[in-house]
Amino acid sequence: MALPSYTIDGYRIIRVNEVVDLANADDLATEAAALIRDCDERTVIVDFDCPLLTTDGVVFLERVHAVAERCGRTLRVAAGHRISRKVLRITGADHLLDVRPDLPTALGAA
Repeated sequence: MALPSYTIDGYRIIRVNEVVDLANADDLATEAAALIRDCDERTVIVDFDCPLLTTDGVVFLERVHAVAERCGRTLRVAAGHRISRKVLRITGADHLLDVRPDLPTALGAA
């Protein structure tokens, strides 16, 4: 699956609209890393629009965050589903990731 990627107001948006699991996590992380490395925008927002966030999804987001840091970019996560945000909070990943409840909020974050 190709991750949709586009620019809004100077932010690179990478949309994840499927469950990230053991079967696709590595491929998606590789694709997201390439999108981050190849973009000109300083801030990248992963628009995670899937109601199910697995542990593989959390690891995927942490890997993408590490790539963004190595590239000198800021990463935000728009987690539109309450359960996904809860998983990020329970796992402690929200201490590493800049998690916002939706894309408009992530775009408006200073």
